[in-house]
Amino acid sequence: LIDACRAGDAAAWNALLEKYQRLIYAIPFRYGATAADADDIFQAVCLELYEELPRLRHSEALRSWLMTVASRLSLRWKLRQRRRGEQD
Repeated sequence: LIDACRAGDAAAWNALLEKYQRLIYAIPFRYGATAADADDIFQAVCLELYEELPRLRHSEALRSWLMTVASRLSLRWKLRQRRRGEQD
């Protein structure tokens, strides 16, 4: 699937995102994100995946890589929410 994505196969890309969609969305929801914010985080994870896919060395590490990226982006979101709350 990853090789097909690297080759530009749009159907493979869609299948890859569908396969990991629930995993990626679960993480921002654990951080308390709204559905709209989780959508934004999901899109950001997908963009990072698209950019990093050519350099991904171990396809078996994709799941943990996605979890790490989603967690990092979710934490950033959470910290921004706290700062905004302090400014109000």
